[in-house]
Formats: sequence, structure tokens, C-alpha cells
Amino acid sequence: MAFLGLSTYRVAFGKPKAVVGRQDESVGGCETWVVPNPSGLNAHYQLAQLAQAYAALKE
Repeated sequence: MAFLGLSTYRVAFGKPKAVVGRQDESVGGCETWVVPNPSGLNAHYQLAQLAQAYAALKE
């Protein structure tokens, strides 16, 4: 399961210090990942960083 956006995951799971990537907990037996929101409004991640985060999820 992948959450699009760090804030979404932090609020939903009460994990204010969560980071992008694979998370320790699972949901219904599924791995849980957080990926950066690719919106142009997200100035924290440039294209190369977005590609790297999504490639890690794919693997």
C-alpha cells in the first residue's frame, strides 16, 4: 500500500516523524510505503528525487 504524500500518512497513522519510503508497520498484511506527492506545488522534491522514490517503491 502506498500513501501519496507524507502529510497524509503522518495524520492517518499518528506518526509525525515518518519519512518517505517503506514503513515499519503493515496494513492488512501489505507493506506500507510513503511516496512524495508529485504535484508541482510540492517544492520539496525535484524530478530526480521523485523518480528515485518511485523506483524504490517499484522494486
